[in-house]
Amino acid sequence: MHLDNYNVVFNILEGEVLHIQIQDKNNKSPFLRVTGGEKVLKSIDYHQVDSREIIPVSERYNLEINKDRESFKIFDKTRQKIVLESYDSFFRKVDEKQKGLSLSIKENELFTGLGQDVEGKLYIEDIERRCWNEWNGYDYLGSNSVPFYLSNQGYGLYLDTTYPSRFVFGKGEIQPKPIAHEVMAETPFDWEEKACVNAEDQLTILGWEEEQLDFYILLGDMAEIEQKYYQLTGKPSLLPKWSLGYIQCKNRYKSEEEILHIARKMREKGIPCDVIVIDWLWFKEFGDLYWDGENYSEKMAETIKKLKDMGIKILLAVHPFVDYSSKNYKELSEKGCLSKVPEGGRPYFDHTNPATKEAMWKFYQKLYDEGVAGWWTDMGEPESDLPGTQGYAGKREVYHNVYTLLWSKNIMEAQRENTGSRNFCLARTNALGIQNYNTAYWTGDIFATWEIYRRNIKALQTVSVSGQPYVCTDIGGFHTDERFTPELYVRWLQWGVFAGLFRVHGVKPENEPWSLGESNEKIIKKIIEFRYRFIPYIYEKMYQMQQNGEAFIRPLIYDYPQDEKAIEREYQYLFGDILVCPVVEPDVREIDVYLPAGKWYDFYKGTMYYGGETYKAYAPIDRIPLYVKDGSIILTTEPEEDVKDIYDKYQLLIYGEGSTTEYIYEDDGTSYGYEDGSYNLIKLEKKDNQLTVSTLQHKYKEENTNRELEIVYYKNNKKYTRTVDYTIGETINISLQEGKESNIQVVNVEMDVDVTHSEYNGDFYANLSIKNNLNEPQNLRIRIEKPDHYYVKAQIDLPESLDFSSNVKVEESAEYLYRKIQVEDTYTSVFPFKPFKDKMPQQEKIEVAIEDQRTGKVLDKKIITLGNGYLKNWRYAVSKYEEIDKDDLNFAPALDSNPWGYIYLYKYLNMQENGINPVDFIEIIQKIGYGYARVNILSPENKKAYLRIRADEGSTFYLNGEKIHENSRYTIEEDILIELEKGVNLLEANVQWKSPRPFTGREFGLSAQVLTLDKEIDETVKSF
Repeated sequence: MHLDNYNVVFNILEGEVLHIQIQDKNNKSPFLRVTGGEKVLKSIDYHQVDSREIIPVSERYNLEINKDRESFKIFDKTRQKIVLESYDSFFRKVDEKQKGLSLSIKENELFTGLGQDVEGKLYIEDIERRCWNEWNGYDYLGSNSVPFYLSNQGYGLYLDTTYPSRFVFGKGEIQPKPIAHEVMAETPFDWEEKACVNAEDQLTILGWEEEQLDFYILLGDMAEIEQKYYQLTGKPSLLPKWSLGYIQCKNRYKSEEEILHIARKMREKGIPCDVIVIDWLWFKEFGDLYWDGENYSEKMAETIKKLKDMGIKILLAVHPFVDYSSKNYKELSEKGCLSKVPEGGRPYFDHTNPATKEAMWKFYQKLYDEGVAGWWTDMGEPESDLPGTQGYAGKREVYHNVYTLLWSKNIMEAQRENTGSRNFCLARTNALGIQNYNTAYWTGDIFATWEIYRRNIKALQTVSVSGQPYVCTDIGGFHTDERFTPELYVRWLQWGVFAGLFRVHGVKPENEPWSLGESNEKIIKKIIEFRYRFIPYIYEKMYQMQQNGEAFIRPLIYDYPQDEKAIEREYQYLFGDILVCPVVEPDVREIDVYLPAGKWYDFYKGTMYYGGETYKAYAPIDRIPLYVKDGSIILTTEPEEDVKDIYDKYQLLIYGEGSTTEYIYEDDGTSYGYEDGSYNLIKLEKKDNQLTVSTLQHKYKEENTNRELEIVYYKNNKKYTRTVDYTIGETINISLQEGKESNIQVVNVEMDVDVTHSEYNGDFYANLSIKNNLNEPQNLRIRIEKPDHYYVKAQIDLPESLDFSSNVKVEESAEYLYRKIQVEDTYTSVFPFKPFKDKMPQQEKIEVAIEDQRTGKVLDKKIITLGNGYLKNWRYAVSKYEEIDKDDLNFAPALDSNPWGYIYLYKYLNMQENGINPVDFIEIIQKIGYGYARVNILSPENKKAYLRIRADEGSTFYLNGEKIHENSRYTIEEDILIELEKGVNLLEANVQWKSPRPFTGREFGLSAQVLTLDKEIDETVKSF
């Protein structure tokens, strides 16, 4: 028989869980299992079953084993339905290396989970998912699946294994191969070959080479499945509270001076920030784990102390690799703490060896003592893990998929043992059980495109329900090209508010909140502050996950498995009790949202909507549509410059009539004191129109007893506000409708206009949106001031709905463009501005207004800014050699209008393959290059001004032949007092590129701005 050579046991566990174990009879103990603490209620040896046996699993479920057919099924007695059954024989052996389970797929069955899909699919259908961690990026997400899925038929399943595994759904189509598959961490199986041939209604789950397979089937709805998963593999640990704030990151900040510059500017501008990340090359060689002594000095402790005094912490990039050239290689190799690699491989810390924890922590401890707050455990697939690599536990296939889990575990244990503080790790890989070790996850090194942004929204959901709730992305994309726009960045950022972590990153010339110009900076700052409003809510939800296993981020299928319309809304998801509805297309300022059954409230205004319907949601650029479930309490606070352990004032946003219970949770945010009761827990219980506030625990900062509670209650399109002083330890009852009553509606008509859709060629798309808040149509007139250096191009390649000239009569005057419109509810339109590109100002402001057609009264107006605020129309030359032919210049206007105004010479070189600005220049392996750039500045008068410059490595600037700046290193940002002559002034720059590696982030370029003496952008000068 099929199974004669295997021990097969069906274990019925406490909590309606079935554990199926298939074991070679000559089995050795597995290397690692993450499941622990399971209580076996009954164990059934398959070989002892007669022919057919029905075994109760619980009051709800029966298990039927049919030995004659080698099959099993699970039956839900309460719903009179089969939850799960095998596909013919439940055991399937494909070859000597692959064996596992064969299950049936039901009609209309949907699957989600399995960690991250490289194509960002929310539901799993007719594909083969490979659980093998491997670097991937660009137009795909990282290849980081985990062997745990959930079905809408009332069960979930995970395979507890450290080995590779393959989940073949239906037709089992092969997904795109990871970009560097053959040279980094090639799978042990041939990527191009399917694992097996399936029927369309068959699911095959195959382990690779492992002698013992442990399948866990979790019964119940998706909420129950998630809780049971956490009960078996461990509940999510409580991250340090500071990690929930804004994380400022880029590839890469090159020195401690630059880090301090960024931090000071954050505080000067009043932008909240908790973390700045130091990416790679703070060391000389991989594995050194010492500051390089040049860009990051041996006195980094002093720098980190200055940052700490500003409320900013350092997250440091650390890596698995200890290269042969590292000063630590010999010591670690002799201790047996490094992997043994074939020719061409890179040794890495071997975390399967128990000795590695202490050996690694010796280096980390020194960095921790200097003030490093967290560890960015980058490249942890491991990124380079060639076939033939061996570790203490055996060949790489044994431990590859749990490498980061073991790394995180070692960090957590060592840091806790030696410091008592909570660690924080940010990993590029995922694994069963990693949620136990204060580890978050990001989705990979991705392009900045709308498609990738959409894929990340779905990945957030699948990774979260796969047991890892602490998910973030490289907000704004890691790699940028002409597809990037500030609009994409802003939409991505506002969605990122509602992810586990809130982190920007990327290989961008600049990646700070102010990097995309003044008008965008205001929007970005507002979004960052919005995240900080929700910190108490997020932290309390984290606490509930840690205590009860309650999932925080959920796709709609999780809460509404029978609602087909909800299931189809793949970009809408739940963040606690908030329905998040991101805008996922460019030039869109109104979207359709579907509200599931029940009552829902607009987060911003409190307007009530009935569920089961689709509505139009107003979505100007600074607003992401949000809806709150009836009866919910959303805990917010006023944003501060960094995350606080205790807030003196909380705002309770209470929606509707339903009953609910929420909490205010407080602890020190950094230690494990909460495990011993050192925390505060305030209970907020709502019933009908009454709110009861009481204290369940007060053991943290016991002398701090006063909290101000601002209560905002929305009901029947009315808003009630009041403020209550609460003393911890008391119980108080509050009548919610006794507060100050007001109508929700504030203004009759509101207008929003933005030019976040700006492109590299200088084009702007002004998105205008008007919201009519009255119950009758409004006859309005749009008035747009004509810019001097741009024209509104009507006939442009836009859909008809976005075409300025479509079905509209445009009245023109000498100074303005007009459009007459009638607005019933919401009106949106796009106005494309094209630059003349002759003598261009750095930026130009124009006015957009809406007027009452009948009276001419201005109802609203906005000032918008065209231009990126930098000098334009540069010419440049580049060379491998120090001598540059300054007469053979390329013209750069097609690209110097990028959002950063940055003359990115390295990027031009990459475009050679696309036929753009072809030059004979640096190959990707080149480590040095030279450039020359020049531009004419036209000034209306003789005057003093500031020239703000940024440049990389060696740079020299000349104005009208006179040297005004020279720096052998890179120039972070420098304001130079200059004197401009009336008429034409020649600005020239020589720049140099030197790199210890072929590519390290912002390279080989410059930017320049002319500022007034008040250091505002000078709008009177032009460049050509």
